Amino acid sequence: MNTQRVELRQLDRSTVFRRKHKDDAKLRELAASIMSLAKQKAANEGHDKVDLCDGILEPAIVRPGKKPGRHELVAGDRRTSAMELLKGTEMLVIVRDLTDAQVLELQLVENGQRADFHPLEEAEAICKLHSEHGYSVEDLMTKLGKNERFIRARLTLASQLCPEARDAFEAGLFDERVALALARVPVTELQRQATKDVLEGGEWLGDGGKRAPMNARQAIAHVKQRFMLTLAKSPFPKGDADLIPEAGTCTACPKRTGAQAALFEDLLVTKADADLCTDPGCYKTKADAAKQREVAKVKEKGGTTLSDEEAAKVFTYGVLRTDAKYLDISAKCYDDKQQRTWKQILGKHVKPVVTFNPMTSHRVELIAKADVKQALADAGVKIRTTSSALPDTDQQKKDREETRLKTKARELALDRAAAIFETKGEKEDWPAKLWRYVAERETSRSSPDAKVNVVRRRGLVEGKISSANALDAIGVYIAKATGAQLRGLFFELLILSSASWDSETFLNACELCACDWKGLLKQATKEVRDEAKAKAKTKAKSGGAKKAKDEEGEEEGDDEAPETGAVAKCRVCGCTDNAPCLITTEEAGGEEACEWIHVEEGEEPLCSACARIADDAVDILKKKPGARADVVARLAEKVDDNRTLVAGAIADAIAHGRIMVDGEQLAVPKKPKASGKAAKKPAVAETESDDVS
Repeated sequence: MNTQRVELRQLDRSTVFRRKHKDDAKLRELAASIMSLAKQKAANEGHDKVDLCDGILEPAIVRPGKKPGRHELVAGDRRTSAMELLKGTEMLVIVRDLTDAQVLELQLVENGQRADFHPLEEAEAICKLHSEHGYSVEDLMTKLGKNERFIRARLTLASQLCPEARDAFEAGLFDERVALALARVPVTELQRQATKDVLEGGEWLGDGGKRAPMNARQAIAHVKQRFMLTLAKSPFPKGDADLIPEAGTCTACPKRTGAQAALFEDLLVTKADADLCTDPGCYKTKADAAKQREVAKVKEKGGTTLSDEEAAKVFTYGVLRTDAKYLDISAKCYDDKQQRTWKQILGKHVKPVVTFNPMTSHRVELIAKADVKQALADAGVKIRTTSSALPDTDQQKKDREETRLKTKARELALDRAAAIFETKGEKEDWPAKLWRYVAERETSRSSPDAKVNVVRRRGLVEGKISSANALDAIGVYIAKATGAQLRGLFFELLILSSASWDSETFLNACELCACDWKGLLKQATKEVRDEAKAKAKTKAKSGGAKKAKDEEGEEEGDDEAPETGAVAKCRVCGCTDNAPCLITTEEAGGEEACEWIHVEEGEEPLCSACARIADDAVDILKKKPGARADVVARLAEKVDDNRTLVAGAIADAIAHGRIMVDGEQLAVPKKPKASGKAAKKPAVAETESDDVS
């Protein structure tokens, strides 16, 4: 092909594809390079006049223009722009007859080698070949020398990225990994929300209460956790085509990650990742339809169900409340030596109340605690001790009220201590910027309950407080607060997150800030108890002692949520009713919430998740004693590699005599053999006592 010179004024930019993003600095570098090469050639040949075309190492490619005497640029747009920058008049070109599709191919190949070729521009060109010129994915892979994942990712970017995400991507607010994660959210409104979350969910900036965009890892994790749902845990059958006929089955749905394995390759780390739904709206519609179908079946058989409003009162964060009127019949009975579920124990002697978990929409079968005693009697089963699954005794109610009063007193004392921390601390040696950093770090590590309590105490949110808006409100407060206020916030969060209210470290912190914590707590305790006595007297006067007691029982009723802070705390993991632990287990295939188990009088509470870990450790050691590190490693695989939690559960089991330790070797204590002939095993679970009250 012959090279020829064409005047710059006769060249037209490409109508097929033209780059929007250009790096001015690199364009100036290219112009300088052309000028340098042209001058060098002129010097070598002894010419005084510099011909800029001598600085062009590779001619531009053009095709005949639509008008006579004109040419359309196909490849060489940057070289042409550099010649214009140098005030050149001509350009070296090669003229070729090309179709629009061939033009796009050439432009993609040439620009694809450049570092400043924006992924979105490349995606639009590839999408144009695919949609307008009929190139298949396989054709594009062959022509461009790219793999299937690359081609499908570019097609998704060009065709599915919403305008808000497109603008942010072009502005450089996030990279192509984040853009692709957003583009894979198929519902436009959800994608807009995801984009907003990503742009406003990163680290807090120094001023104005604003946040930077999330980094790539945070953004991808956020999109997966919030906008994708695990079909393995769906409350409806994935292969049911009749549930929502227009939606079809989930197994054949293109919005399932496994149906587009090449596009979601970066997410497919485990087998479960291939079974994620990317359309939460459709998922919810199917879940609601399945729930309605189940309710109809139960009612048709004369069964009982709880309404959504009633279910919301007995579940907290998707976990059945320990103080609810019901227990889950699929839950393990820890008072049973065989550790059976209530359904296994009671069998046909229980007619469950059916409800649906407000968070997961899964069907849950319950039995009223008030009916458990009779059901046990009907089944011929005798449980030795009472359980948290049975109705509270008068002593338990008194203990709970005592805990409530103590917690309320601590909170009242803390309100007053926080004010002291802000005003009476030692002279502020640290600048506000440093206190701001310290406060931000403590906020990030504190529990959701601690943040909610801070926001409630300080009145930072109007209306309903959630863990999400509490975090945002604290961030805004931190950005505008003074050094003294930040110091107060830091100590307040530190106190709320502390495992002990009377530890030496905590008391030293109070002393540092001239705060008489013991005095504050004593005064607050007196005020709280005086207030409780006054209320009791008022009730007695208005309706007699019996009526007052009944009203007190209503206040302590199972349907009412306990006051903030009046909750038990697991002695191993620290979870509470308001912030239950969600331990990922292989057996459950995902998140599994915990509940309280029965403990001996005077012992601190223990949740079933931590008890389960200890049970598993005992089972392992029954087969063969082993090193502590090996046992921890084996169990950690089942709880998302949380070795700290496993080690804590094992230490608790050691402290309670279930496991014995010799150096770093663990074993299960051997039980003494019974002398004489073994007695016949009774038919009931336990027969040591008939007392179930």
